[in-house]
Amino acid sequence: MAGGLCLVTAHQANYLPYLGFFEKISVSDLFVLVDDTQFVKRGAFGWIHRNRILGPNGPQWLTVPVQTHERYHQKISETKISNGINWRRKHLRAIEVAYRKSPYYKEYYPFFEEFYHKEWVNLLDISQVFIEWCMGILEIKTPLLLSSSLGLKGQSSEYVLELAQKSGASHYLSGIHGRDYLALDEFEEHKMGLVFQEFKCLSYPQSSNKGEFISHLSILDALFNVGAEGVKELMVKGAQYELPKS
Repeated sequence: MAGGLCLVTAHQANYLPYLGFFEKISVSDLFVLVDDTQFVKRGAFGWIHRNRILGPNGPQWLTVPVQTHERYHQKISETKISNGINWRRKHLRAIEVAYRKSPYYKEYYPFFEEFYHKEWVNLLDISQVFIEWCMGILEIKTPLLLSSSLGLKGQSSEYVLELAQKSGASHYLSGIHGRDYLALDEFEEHKMGLVFQEFKCLSYPQSSNKGEFISHLSILDALFNVGAEGVKELMVKGAQYELPKS
């Protein structure tokens, strides 16, 4: 942002994130990839190890199996992948079947062949590599910083405020769920600007879909169907923001 302003955004290291994830990054001056909070499997934040693509029979989950036995409070950075089953072959095959007839299959499928050839150990690593690959093909130049490098101590709203302060933000860009837990008065007291993103997933042609458009899938659905330039356009047109209500 111009005039000495610095817009920072942050998000948990999700697996194969959706379009709105990358739109937040694209408009920010710094992206903090959150790796030091608790790994959760369900709820609004239950996208850290899974996401959806559009297969021939409708939306299909791709879930990375993780080690959770007696690891109830593990951080995202501590979460290990369970490689006892060949989930990588299953994910690659699902992507092949879903998108082999899509316009950009030949352009992007080789990345996934290499991506799933590697035997990943840490959940954070596979998510970060995919996120950085997407940022590259979308020409997003925003610097990426791991939250674990900031030495954060707070919880919930305090955590986010501390993250914004320690990363040098003048304004923090939150997802829409931030309205449910961020303490607006504390942000105002510390003179930290706050903006909420409410991203709208606009429709685009889906090679695996013969019915109504299905939104909020992994970004790879849009990449295979409309390519990087089409994804950029969808991000710009789907961007919506709001300021906190006083």
